[in-house]
Amino acid sequence: NFEDIKIMRIPVYLRDRIRKIIKIKEAIEPILEREATPHELAERLGITEDQVRQIMKISLDAVTVEEPTRS
Repeated sequence: NFEDIKIMRIPVYLRDRIRKIIKIKEAIEPILEREATPHELAERLGITEDQVRQIMKISLDAVTVEEPTRS
């Protein structure tokens, strides 16, 4: 139902950070042979662990328009 859909717009700078985190995550996880921690990602990105957590939460909360919604 289209009335129930809420669209979250993510600023461009934040989308860029999300992409950067994902790129680094995908690069280091095969080397680590486990999931990267927020601390490890923050070190490589030059930001705080809290910023990594907040950005990842935003990326999980965001639903792209292309994703089908459940009824």
